Amino acid sequence: MSARTFPARSDGWCRHRLLVLGTDVGDLVEAAGGFLCDRARAGWDVTVVATGCETSRSLAILGTTGTAAAVDIATALRALTPGAVVAVAPDLLAHDARLRHELARIARGGVVEILAWGRPAQAGPGQGLEPITHPVSAAARAFKGHALTAAGRAPRGEDAEALYRVRSPALRLLCPV
Repeated sequence: MSARTFPARSDGWCRHRLLVLGTDVGDLVEAAGGFLCDRARAGWDVTVVATGCETSRSLAILGTTGTAAAVDIATALRALTPGAVVAVAPDLLAHDARLRHELARIARGGVVEILAWGRPAQAGPGQGLEPITHPVSAAARAFKGHALTAAGRAPRGEDAEALYRVRSPALRLLCPV
């Protein structure tokens, strides 16, 4: 099963885009699978960049597209259009200085939303990370359960997922000097 795609119309309209940068597909599905599924079901183009995700059955179940981790992330981030969303794994946010630099550039533009799932290392008050809760739809809970099973993890029926909206201060504090 693969996600449906909708071609761009002649007037330049396209689908909303969610670019997901992660390291482990199982962790991603466990922490944010309902969010990804809800966005995909709402018509968003959800693309996941992580090791081994291009053949992930879990991502296909959620309605997302997996892309090889060999993709140049800086190029993918620069290609994002206004209104797009980037979701980042907390370990990448903490350990990849080049990624933080690109995200800081995007954050300064203010037209692309940056999210992190899990609990980023610098998730303290005043650190530029705003906790948000995504209420997971019943359909997304069901698809997430099957995706977790496909990833070899125990399904859980959570009604909400915790995400963090990443603001400029969180990236500015972490940018390389």
